[in-house]
Amino acid sequence: MKKFEVRTSTIEGKGIFAVADFKKGEVVLTITGPVISYPTTPDKRIGPNWFNIGPNTWQIADKACGWNFFNHCCKPNAILRNNADVVTL
Repeated sequence: MKKFEVRTSTIEGKGIFAVADFKKGEVVLTITGPVISYPTTPDKRIGPNWFNIGPNTWQIADKACGWNFFNHCCKPNAILRNNADVVTL
């Protein structure tokens, strides 16, 4: 059972919201999707939801994994660990 759902957000249209409690250090989701090598920073032609995971290496998050709906927060309650897992603080 997923402990989060995607809902309308006042921050950026849609966002991730917890529907159950998480323990500290618990994995919220694992980012899945293709990994590409690109000589420069990719642009929006490859999609809007890519992120850098190493030198000239980028991951394009699958829409189904939930990553596309994470919003920035100045006081975060989750972080990215090992370039794939979003875990709670």
